[in-house]
Amino acid sequence: MQCFQLQHLSGILPNLFGIHNGASKGAPHAIQIADRWHLLRNLGTALEKAMARHHDTIKRAFSRQQEQHEQESTPVTPAPVVISHAERIHQSRRDRRFARYQEVRKLSEQGWSFASIARMLGMNKKTVAKFVQAEQFP
Repeated sequence: MQCFQLQHLSGILPNLFGIHNGASKGAPHAIQIADRWHLLRNLGTALEKAMARHHDTIKRAFSRQQEQHEQESTPVTPAPVVISHAERIHQSRRDRRFARYQEVRKLSEQGWSFASIARMLGMNKKTVAKFVQAEQFP
């Protein structure tokens, strides 16, 4: 009867139910290895624990650094005006309408008819007429 000898042990389940120690006792001559996934998993866990232990220290260091940066920066400028989502949508649509208005006015000055402009820009002929006849952006 032929007997096989274990040459390598993978660290898939280290210290889970004592398997790691049992494997070492059962095959003391085997080389123990760990795959990349388990090494990174263990490193991540250790880093997470270290960060949790020193959370307050890290937070204080960053807040001091931020305070110094704010003191060294240029004088305080007023905070930007906060615009709601609805106002941003309204402004965006207005900007697009204004761009179309300018395009209609430009084409009209070049001599294009209302119908031609409407066809080129995919607009209603009445809207084109309203834009051309308006003294300023409606």
